[in-house]
Amino acid sequence: MAPPTPIITRDELDRVFALEQRLDQTNCVIRSLTQHNCVFEGGLINCVPFKRLFRECALKQGNGRLRVEITDVNTNKEANEATLFLRAQDKLRKQAMKEQND
Repeated sequence: MAPPTPIITRDELDRVFALEQRLDQTNCVIRSLTQHNCVFEGGLINCVPFKRLFRECALKQGNGRLRVEITDVNTNKEANEATLFLRAQDKLRKQAMKEQND
């Protein structure tokens, strides 16, 4: 498991580190990481993938690289729709069980 990483907005990074001046914008790559949000219900496990995007650029001075998360609202549109579907499916299942018990 990765160590905890502080969450800092892009604006905060720009202010604190003057990010754009420290990076070589011609030497950047986009990296992605897929995590899964899972819900356990009895013997059923529903998992929805959640993608995170990062821009990794070389520093102008030195050998280092700096990685900044660039995930935005549109990155996980499909995952958000899947989560809504699973929630609706869960509500329907609970409603059916309630009606069956009444």
